[in-house]
Amino acid sequence: MARKGSSVFISGSDISGAGLFGPLERDGICIETEGAVILNSKIHNNYDYGLLLFNANHSVIANNEFYGNALAISILDSSFVEFDNNTVRDNYAGVLIRSSEVEIGIAELCRMHERGVLPPRGAVKQTISNCRIINNRFANVMLSGTNFATIANSECSNASAMNILVYRSIAKVFNRSIHSGLIGAFLYESPIVTFTGNRVYNHSHIGLKIYKCCSVGILHWLHLEPIAAYSDEGDIRIIGNRFENNEYGIHIDFEGGPTGYFNRHVRISDNTFMHNSVGIFVNRAVGEVIRNNFIDNEKHLDGGNYEPLPAFSINNSNCVGNYWDTYSRDGPYEVLPGCYDYCPLTEPVEIPTITDYEGPIGEG
Repeated sequence: MARKGSSVFISGSDISGAGLFGPLERDGICIETEGAVILNSKIHNNYDYGLLLFNANHSVIANNEFYGNALAISILDSSFVEFDNNTVRDNYAGVLIRSSEVEIGIAELCRMHERGVLPPRGAVKQTISNCRIINNRFANVMLSGTNFATIANSECSNASAMNILVYRSIAKVFNRSIHSGLIGAFLYESPIVTFTGNRVYNHSHIGLKIYKCCSVGILHWLHLEPIAAYSDEGDIRIIGNRFENNEYGIHIDFEGGPTGYFNRHVRISDNTFMHNSVGIFVNRAVGEVIRNNFIDNEKHLDGGNYEPLPAFSINNSNCVGNYWDTYSRDGPYEVLPGCYDYCPLTEPVEIPTITDYEGPIGEG
């Protein structure tokens, strides 16, 4: 254990066999200081976690291998952490990034919102990049209550429950191979997420699940509340992905949620849905589904019994809809009973290759 004020640099080490069942310490490495650096090491077969970072801002974890732990790595209340070029495999759970102070119930968040009280905002800016996070039994990556986390340029596969969970977080998932599990990515009460440039395939249930991603009473970062509630630009942005061979490519719902709440604002554009049982299931969502390819799905769209539903075309001077391989090229395309794409495309959309996931850097 490295306490606050320590200086930690670990390289080329083999750390294993830590922890016992019962009330004793059951851990691998616990670091509670800023600026830790862990490189080129194997952290494996520890009873509980392999590595815990707690209040360990500005830390770098790179070129390591984690396997055989209950939880490979827990990043708790730690900001500006770089997790790069690591292999995380064959643990019960892979990577957990969590902010402890933001785990407040929805009812309490609503009361704080009414009183004008700003809840804790949580840790910020953790980056997972160039990693293989595979074969972890429960889940591969879990984000809870964190802001501006990025998961990029990595493989995430073969978790039995879900490959990625984003819970009450602001996150960006970019250029990942997400495959082979029950659910690919699960966005839960997280209305500000960018999901772009990913290939999501071979899930027995859902490729991407969007659930209860509304704003009022959900966000703990209330300084962003007006953006989530009123933006017309899209707060959950699903752009430039390929969803293939899933039961549902995307599943959007608010199952059993209170009346008047719905997922908003969801923008799904420039994606391909191919060889899924259902391309998109949508219920209780505001947004747009435009410029997508729907090819060789058993059913392109399915819907619940509740409105609102997203728009399937934008009716302006450059009217644009989606490409449907079952379109007869005559008139509008009936997406769901009584719901139409008024501007269906006659040729498939070219899916963009997005190589830059960082925002622009302003000049002096």
